[in-house]
Formats: sequence, structure tokens, C-alpha cells
Amino acid sequence: MKLNFSLFQVFLLLISTLGFSVVFAQEKDSLPTRIVHLGLAYPISTNGQDAGNYSNGVSLHALVGVSGTERSVALSGLGNIIHQDARGAAVSGLFNYIGGSANGTQIAGLCNVNKGNSRGVQVAGLLNVQNRHTGVAMAGVGNTAVEHSGLQLAGVFNIAKITKGVQVSGLLNKSTHAQHQLAGLINIASKVEGVQIAGLINIADESDYPIGILNFIKNGEMQLGLSVDDMGSVLLNFRSGGRVTYGILGLGYNIDPSARYVLEGGIGMHFPMRKNLRLNAELSSSALSNLKSEVYQKSTAKVLGEWTLFPGFSVYAGPSLSYFGYKQGQKELGGQRYFWKERAAQHYNGILWGGTAGFQINL
Repeated sequence: MKLNFSLFQVFLLLISTLGFSVVFAQEKDSLPTRIVHLGLAYPISTNGQDAGNYSNGVSLHALVGVSGTERSVALSGLGNIIHQDARGAAVSGLFNYIGGSANGTQIAGLCNVNKGNSRGVQVAGLLNVQNRHTGVAMAGVGNTAVEHSGLQLAGVFNIAKITKGVQVSGLLNKSTHAQHQLAGLINIASKVEGVQIAGLINIADESDYPIGILNFIKNGEMQLGLSVDDMGSVLLNFRSGGRVTYGILGLGYNIDPSARYVLEGGIGMHFPMRKNLRLNAELSSSALSNLKSEVYQKSTAKVLGEWTLFPGFSVYAGPSLSYFGYKQGQKELGGQRYFWKERAAQHYNGILWGGTAGFQINL
């Protein structure tokens, strides 16, 4: 029994040395520091009701931990509330709140909130809310920040006033001043220094490199035109974009009853040559169908010379190279212009040459 009691006394002494009751350092104008802070939930912890006035080396809480500053690791089952600064790792099942600056890694099941400047990696199952952050922010739903430098990666949205780096989201990116944006659906910005890539729409006041089907750029171009191609398709085209890249949306009619209706989408790039002449390189994909059983797929690369005849009106023409595919049993389109064909189990594939010509007006 004496041996057991002696070991128990030693254990208590070690625990107290680690911070249960002993403050081992306190500098002028700084918080008292403890090596270890243990607890269940505030105020049931080794720092008690004064937990928010201590700086800790390591904090471990079953539910919610409260502290003044953290210098190494803060681990809680539900949440960490750090009133001032944090360094190292803050990990919780639900949330991390840091009222001052942060440097390190924050991982939360739901949300990370930083009120000061932060640097490092933030990972949240739901949302990261930041003031000014440098590094990587990853969230299942969204990231918001006043200013972000680095990578914002979110399943649904990224919103920041200023971004220096890359915004990547499944749905929406929004920024006043952006560098690069990549969204599954829509990008919105005032000024974009780099590339905007969207599954559907880019919106900006200034953006030279928007890549999307629809691009509404204030200092860019929007053109409405009519074209005819080698397959006998007559299309109403809407081209929209910036100084360099643009998107293409076309809807029209084909002379063959098997492929009567045509829908086209694509991207293009301008190459200025002279004052009234430029080359446009385009990649597009088209679906041709009678809206019943016949469906044809066409992927095309075009090089078009565009001549501006007078301000706001231009004509264009050029060669094209297309990959064409259709199901076995459907009518063959394209005539004798194939220079490669392949018959698969249920499909025909081929590559053929052709051309496109048309005119357009500036909107």
C-alpha cells in the first residue's frame, strides 16, 4: 500500500508540474502560460473560469475548450474557442474560433472562424470564415474571406473581396479583385488578372481570359451572328468573351431530316493580325438530332479569318476538322469528305474535313 501511495503522489506531482496548478512562466504584458490544459467543457477544466486568460502549450478537452492563446495543439471533441492568437494545430469535431491571428492548421467537422490574420491550412466540413488568410482553405460547402492569398477550394462557393491565387468551387466563385477562378457553374468578379474558367457563365468588368459558354465582360465583346457549315447546318451564334478568349453558343437547323436540329457549344481565342483582320481558333462540340431516335455527335476544330467590314459588322470563313460519331443503323452524313473511318461494335466514328462561313454584329 505504501508503494502504491508513493506512486500516486508522484503522479500528482507530475500533473501539477505540467500545468494543473503551477504557472511556469509569465512575461510582462503577456498571458500566464501553462504547459497542459485539460478539461471536459468550460469552466470544468484545469484552468477553470479563468481559462480565457491563459496561454497553453497543449489543450485537450472532451467537449469544448476555452483559452486565451494556444502555442502548439488544441484538441476538442466539439469545439475550440481561442480568444486571442493560435499557433500549431486546432482540431475539433465541430468548430474552431480564433479571435486573433493564427498560424498553422485548423481542422473542424463544421466550421473554422478566424477574426484576425491567419496563415496555413484550414479544413472544414461546412464553412471557413476568414478575415485575411494566406495558405489553403478547403471546405465542403464554402469559404468566405476579406482577403485570401493561396488556394480556396470549396464544394459549393468561394466568396472573397480580394483573392491572390486560385478559387476553385463546384458552383460559384465571387471576388471583387480576383487572380484565377475555376467554377462548375459561374464566376463573378470586378477585375480578373488571370483566367476565369466556368462550366457555364463568367461575369466581370475586366477579364481578358474568360473560358465559358457565356461570358458577360464589360470591357470585352459580345457578338450575334449567322453561320453555315459543311454539314448543311445553319446556326444562330452568340460569341461572348474578353480580349483574348471567348465562348460560343449556337442553335440552328440542318437540311437533313435525320439531323434536323443542332445545338453547339465551344470556346475560342482571338489572334489579332491587322487593324481589320484577325484569326480565331475555335473548339466546339455539336449535337445533331431529329429529337426522336437519331443523334449525331460532332467535335470540331476551326481556324477562321475574320474581317471587319465596318465598325460593328464582320464576316468570317475558314477550314475545319471534325470528329463525327453516330450509332450503327443511322444515316451516314458527311459524304466523301472522310479521310478516316472506324466501325465499332455499335457505332461509326470518322474524321472529316470541312469549313464554316458566316457574319456577325457587335452587341
